[in-house]
Amino acid sequence: RVRSLRAGDGYLSQSTRFMHFGLGDSDEVCVVEVVWPDGQVERYEDLTVDRIWRLVQGAGHAVEVKREQAVSMAGAPTSAIGMSESEARRIVLIDRLPMSAFPLPSYDRPERSVADFEGGPTLINLWGLSCANCFKELAEFRDASDRLQAAGLRVVPLSTDPVEQQDRAREVIGKLGHGVLAGPTDPKQYEALQLLFSEILGASAPSYLPSSLLLDAQGRVCVVYQGPVSVETLLNDVASIGRMRADNRFTGQLESGRWLATRTRGFRGLAQGLRAAGHGALADFYDKLATRDAAMRR
Repeated sequence: RVRSLRAGDGYLSQSTRFMHFGLGDSDEVCVVEVVWPDGQVERYEDLTVDRIWRLVQGAGHAVEVKREQAVSMAGAPTSAIGMSESEARRIVLIDRLPMSAFPLPSYDRPERSVADFEGGPTLINLWGLSCANCFKELAEFRDASDRLQAAGLRVVPLSTDPVEQQDRAREVIGKLGHGVLAGPTDPKQYEALQLLFSEILGASAPSYLPSSLLLDAQGRVCVVYQGPVSVETLLNDVASIGRMRADNRFTGQLESGRWLATRTRGFRGLAQGLRAAGHGALADFYDKLATRDAAMRR
């Protein structure tokens, strides 16, 4: 195997001095021969595979470069960034995102799903024990429960805390007046929700607490809230759900402005991401939606 190394090939820049040699299943290196720029040739033997070696002209031997132990993120606790009211974002989806197949477990009904809430608007609220704004927001929802119920809105808080803290989360959410509909998120479900947020906001969008999804009566995401949402904003959005329609550009809040392009939501990419992460049932759900939409466009 032959590799060439150049000192640099760009303005104010330099190419990497690392050279990688893949050896397949081989467990030994026969010999490494280096031809230096001045024509000197040096040979290095007895080098161990799966190592990084530093070769210096004239040194006569190779020096192993020790690598820091990589830290696996698989077992790291999932955390989200806290967001203040002044930083809060509200994203309205004109082309709504169905999620009726998503699991939405409660503490007493782990088999519950978004489909169980179809028939009226629902707010899925992600919160955590370490999030002060979450407590404030949930308390405001509790104090305005009569107004929210009059609007037909169900608030479903989902704790994003680790499994070992879910008993504490259940106790706290009960004291906040949301114990009946509240539930936990295990790492797998939280991963699926993150993929959903990425479909809406982009793969590089960070996670925030609190975050909420406002769903219509068909279990479709209408509005995304990153950070605390006021009761007034929430009630106004619930009242506007019927006027925000992708198939009618001249209704409600869409009257002003000029449409530059029509965006059709693609479900295939979301399905692929979910399937790669092991969420086969959800992937099947979005694959069917993608197939249906493709047939309708023919």
